[in-house]
Amino acid sequence: MTTSLPIVQTLFLDPTIARWDAMCDTGAHVAPLGGSDDHSAGTGTGALASTIGGPTTMVYAENLSTAALLDGIRAGRTSVRVHGPDSPTAVLGARATLDGDTIHARHATLTLDVEGAANMTLLYFRDGRILGQSLDIGSDSFHHELHVAAPASGEARYRAEIYDDEGRTTITGHLYITRDGAPTQSGCACHIGPRSRAASALPALAGWFLAALVWRRRSRHPGRSSTAETPTFRARRPSASRSERVRGGPPVGDEMPPSGRRLAHPRSGRLA
Repeated sequence: MTTSLPIVQTLFLDPTIARWDAMCDTGAHVAPLGGSDDHSAGTGTGALASTIGGPTTMVYAENLSTAALLDGIRAGRTSVRVHGPDSPTAVLGARATLDGDTIHARHATLTLDVEGAANMTLLYFRDGRILGQSLDIGSDSFHHELHVAAPASGEARYRAEIYDDEGRTTITGHLYITRDGAPTQSGCACHIGPRSRAASALPALAGWFLAALVWRRRSRHPGRSSTAETPTFRARRPSASRSERVRGGPPVGDEMPPSGRRLAHPRSGRLA
């Protein structure tokens, strides 16, 4: 996109963004870029004069070197201030590890930090379509978070746009989320959350079953007393590692019965 002249933006901005979305729909990761169309080195003063730096491209880069700026553009980490330096800044990020412009996860939280957009409006877009309702920006420094989920296959892309009374004023690049390459669940047999009660009851059930087998075998031998002591099986409480704790919940195993509890006789119901 070139030049910040209102008439040019009215005629070409919407078709340009539609073409950008069409390219992204094919699977291409295209970074948004804007630049001034000045032909007089900033000396033009006519109605059609285009100022230098309008639009302005912002690049999220490690440093201000040429190499770092190019790396940021290749990674898709750009945003466009449509009216140049007079437009707000907007940085779209994530509370997750980014592989360029892509998050490999089932779920993620996107972050948006905006400066200079008081009394303006925020819109999110998913795959080129408006997502949800607009949000009012009530202060110059504005932070917002958006929880997103990866589709069952392929990827989804998200961007943010800031609007003033005249239309778009800032456009962020896309962040993508996909399940491809997302960390898989471990093969641990531990259960966390609602299933922990059932999992922790398994040792106790096994103890009951073994006690019943021992009592039945002994009752079949007349030379032995049928009231011989039945071993007391105690369900050991497994020690919970840090990785097995749930935020705000008990560690795995805390719902086990106390280890000193005696088990009832399988048939008589008397405590052993």
